[in-house]
Amino acid sequence: MRYDAVIFDKDGVLLDSMDDNFKWADRMRVEIAQKLGKDIDMGTSQEIVHARTAEELERIAQRTGLGTAIIKEMEEEVARRKIQKMEKGEIGLFPTTKKVLQKVSVPKAVVSNAPYQTTRFTVEKFGLEKYFEVVKSPGTSDIKEYVELKKPNPQMLEESIEHLEAENPVVVGDSDDDIKAAKNAGIDSIFVNTNGGTDLNPSHKVEDLHTVVDIVEGGLT
Repeated sequence: MRYDAVIFDKDGVLLDSMDDNFKWADRMRVEIAQKLGKDIDMGTSQEIVHARTAEELERIAQRTGLGTAIIKEMEEEVARRKIQKMEKGEIGLFPTTKKVLQKVSVPKAVVSNAPYQTTRFTVEKFGLEKYFEVVKSPGTSDIKEYVELKKPNPQMLEESIEHLEAENPVVVGDSDDDIKAAKNAGIDSIFVNTNGGTDLNPSHKVEDLHTVVDIVEGGLT
């Protein structure tokens, strides 16, 4: 059965944002902590990024002495910096992004783990509104809810599928979280190898975004 909707991840799929593998964001978190007299390293920054439960976030907050309110400020500051990088032209779309979105004729959504303000800015900055019926990302107003909504939690995917009224959608992503979220939602996935590969077993593996068009429009298996 042909796919009747496509749910795209943003960073590393549509947006060429993996500059220095986001180490600039890790450095920013370390600097913010140091200004507050707290000593964290790049590894702790990555723990914050990969936290997926409120309990996990709370443990990090207590161990580092930062508290969840400071971690919330960190994530919002990183989001502001990312927006600035897009405004300055340091982060932009992949050259093929708009061509692919134009060629994929079925309804589309973008679902990202990035803060909602950066995802919304990306869509507006690069004129992508006309391509997407749904734009979803977790908001940072409640930092614990923010981490829990992130993929591999399938909630944002499931809400998108319901909005699109899709019966056979597919997720396009570049991370294990994308593939796990698709599996948790009970749908197929296309892994785009822009970020170091995966040990998981997605429905499809491709080396470039163009091949997504072939799979969705041409019915490649």
